Amino acid sequence: MSLITIKIEGVSHQVEEGLTILEAARKCGYEIPSLCSFNHGECNQGSCRVCLVEVKGARGLVASCVYPVSDGMEITISSPAATTARRMSVELLLSNHN
Repeated sequence: MSLITIKIEGVSHQVEEGLTILEAARKCGYEIPSLCSFNHGECNQGSCRVCLVEVKGARGLVASCVYPVSDGMEITISSPAATTARRMSVELLLSNHN
């Protein structure tokens, strides 16, 4: 596969084309919380919304477990908006379960 350049938290990285943001971030040493990809990716549908990140130019926050990387993409994991949204996703999940 060919390599593309992305920025995560302002740092440039070269990653394989075709990876999701979550996969690329993990390969670059970043930790993005996730639940739906926990079972070796078998439940990877973006349904838990715990892995939300900001992508420059996207309409809103995106689920990193299903959103593919593209050349020149700029990803922010630790923005206040992403952190707040992830926290709210976990709170909503916990409110419906014992």
